[in-house]
Order: sequence, then C-alpha cells, then structure tokens
Amino acid sequence: NPVKIVLFCLLTMLVTPVMPQDGVASDYFVSTQHNFGQIREDGGPVQHEFVFENKGTDTLEIIKVSAGGGISVLGWTRCNLPPGDSGTVTLEFDPRNMPGRFNRVVSVNFSGDPATVTLRMLGEVIPAQRTSKEMYPHEMGPLRIRSNHIPLGRVAPGTVKSDTVGVINMTDEAMEISFAGVPQHTSFRALPPILDPGGRGIIEVAYYAKTDGEWGRVTDNIRVLANGISSGRNILYISANILEDFSGMTAEEKAEAPSVHFKERVFDFGTLKQGDSIGHTFDFINNGRSDLLIHAVNSGCGSTATGPSRKVVHPGDSGGIDVFFDSYGMRGIQSKTIVVITNDPDNQSVVLRITGEVVSE
Repeated sequence: NPVKIVLFCLLTMLVTPVMPQDGVASDYFVSTQHNFGQIREDGGPVQHEFVFENKGTDTLEIIKVSAGGGISVLGWTRCNLPPGDSGTVTLEFDPRNMPGRFNRVVSVNFSGDPATVTLRMLGEVIPAQRTSKEMYPHEMGPLRIRSNHIPLGRVAPGTVKSDTVGVINMTDEAMEISFAGVPQHTSFRALPPILDPGGRGIIEVAYYAKTDGEWGRVTDNIRVLANGISSGRNILYISANILEDFSGMTAEEKAEAPSVHFKERVFDFGTLKQGDSIGHTFDFINNGRSDLLIHAVNSGCGSTATGPSRKVVHPGDSGGIDVFFDSYGMRGIQSKTIVVITNDPDNQSVVLRITGEVVSE
C-alpha cells in the first residue's frame, strides 16, 4: 500500500499538482519523462513526482539520485520497498537564468537490475521581461553598458577584428559618447555618437594586430566619456589572443613545419623559504623540418622569463627558456605560468609551469 509505505519510511517529498505524463515506462518507473510545457522564467521553481514500482520478487532500494543543470532532488523513498509496492522520486527545476528550451536528465541508481534508470524533464522557459538595469548592468557615470569587457578572441597578425557592445542613456538629457586613452592599434566609435534620453546604441571597436607587435594574450583599456566628462567606473577593457592562423595549412605543409618539443613543462621546486629565489631552464628542441620562431615568452605575476638567445631555432637545434621565481611577499602553495608563443602550428601556445611551496622561517 503506497500510503502505508509513505508513513513507514518517513519520506522527504513535496506534494505537487498532478501533471500529465508523457514518457515511456521502464522496469521500475511508470513514466521516465515529464514535459512541463511552457513555464515562466520568473514564475518560480516547478516540481514533479516520478512514481516507481517494485515489480520483482526481492526488496528494492534507491541508492542514489544524481541531478544537475538547474534540477534539484527534493526527496525519494528511502527504504527497502517490498515486492508490489511503489515509491516516488521528487524533482524540482528552477527556471531562473534558463530561458529557452530545456532537456535535463537525472540518474537514479537502484539496488536491483537494471542498476540505473534515467529520468528526463523537459519544457520551454519563457524569458522574463528584463529591466534596462538588468540588460545593461555596468555603470559608466550616466551611461550604462552591457559589459565592460570586449573579448575579441583569436586575432591573426596583420588582420583587423571588430566587435560591439550595447549602451543606453539612462538620463533625461542627450549624451555624446567619446573616448580617451585609445591605443594606436585600436579604433572606437559610438553609433549613434549622440544618444537621446533613454536612447540605446552600440560602441564598436576595431583591433589591428600588428605584425611586429605583441603576441599571445594582450589587454588594453580606454576611458568612455559622457559629454566629454570622465566619471565613475568608465574603463572599457579589450582583450585579444594574437596568434598565427594555420587553418589553411595543408597536410604537406604541416609535415614541413617546425615542431617544438620541451623536455619538461612543469618544474616543481619543492619547498622554498620566503624571500629566497630560484631559477630554472626549460630545455627544448626543434624536431621539425623548418625554422622554429620563438615569437614571445610571456610570464605571469611573480615570475620572470627570458627566451633563448636565438629567436630562430633551426631543425635539430635546441634552446632553453630561463625562468626566475622570487618568493618575496609570498607564502603557501605557488603555481606560476609562462606562455611560449611559437610558429609551430600544433604548439602555438606552450604553457610552462613552475610550482612549489613557500614557507616562513
């Protein structure tokens, strides 16, 4: 009797409205799928109770229920179910920040055979009406912007890449947008340049990756001015990853390309007293058939690195990346990275790592 089992096992479950089932039966569950249909993003979580039966001759127990992707497990029948009796698994889906169609699966592990059954919850979340402040969360004085960071991604040397970000004038006065501190390899413009009260527009950036410029991950920042005034948190960040484009390379061309091989990519210095420093050389060899170019060696905070004395390494020749780590002001586990940018199409960005622990005297 299901009622007796509920009282006997002290189930942890929610009482939910009866919803139509639309799945197929399994060896245990009456239905393994539930479609919520259309639900509102701001309507709060929705729940469903899946019913299962013990159709075997031995007792049946749920060992574990695993969920994710906005699904929470509210409860299940936590006892050995006698043959012929039934139990439940109660799940909840939270539609917040989940607009659009969803199709989530939940794994239920049983003590019987089959050991695992997959439940499915699906439907469509109708997006909530967003306020202007939610759509443009970053303040830049009287201006609001969708994001204060424009990630351009990968940019090949000698090419130009553009992107935009939305802005809105939240004041009751017209606003002219201009820029200060613009690097020579970038250009910015506002479209339209003057925003009416409550008006929306975009900021467009064009980034030119110089052939003799920086390599790897680079970041620039500019100031956004409203009516010529710099106020508030008005810094707009632009990032790019400057790497060669080998996408059009043929198999024959790749076979003739350089190939960098490092003897090791991680150096563990063990334990270091605070204030001491240590150096290490990461040795490498060019196993390819053409010259290897070391475009750049970029080190993070807390470490310095220098490239080989020769930036051009012939086939069969070797070199080394010298790394220096200073533990001044540091304590605990440390992990510093060095990125080597090359013209090896399979190893354009080689990440080297120096790790260890800094201890106080």
